[in-house]
Amino acid sequence: MKSKNISIIVWAAAIVMALVVSRILPHPWNFTPIGAAAFWGAFVFRKWWVGGAVLIAAMLLSDAFIGFYQWQIFVAVYGSFALYAVYGKLAAKYSSSLSQWGTALFGSLSFFVITNASVWLFGTLYPKTFDGLIASLVAGIPFYRNMLFGDVVYIAVPLVVFAVVRAAQKDELVKSVV
Repeated sequence: MKSKNISIIVWAAAIVMALVVSRILPHPWNFTPIGAAAFWGAFVFRKWWVGGAVLIAAMLLSDAFIGFYQWQIFVAVYGSFALYAVYGKLAAKYSSSLSQWGTALFGSLSFFVITNASVWLFGTLYPKTFDGLIASLVAGIPFYRNMLFGDVVYIAVPLVVFAVVRAAQKDELVKSVV
């Protein structure tokens, strides 16, 4: 096996373990780098599925410790996190930092709506009425707040650093040409 492939496997395994630990150790609800890992995996790697594979591995391993849940909600949670990879790939195509920020923060909003609607639709906590859906969404607001803050920390702040580094590199290129 090529040393580059071994290096990728070692990095992927290290990221998976860090993500598993981030979900197992005590933390504010939904304040984890799981969505960020999917976003950055697709943003940085040419093969976006690498980030997706890391995400799935981390989720499955950590869920083995935390506990699995109803399969329909399981699909909604995993699918919502997979959307972060889609948003990461889209953000990589935009040169505007504002577009990248918006794309990054859309992940937590998507997760909030999809997972809370799934709990309402497939769970037994809320009546299958419009009021039940609203109650489910309202109950999810504290979790959404934590996830949004986590996405700012784990996605948006690194995007700013990425933009500053990129701008500095362009500035150095201009200085070297002039």
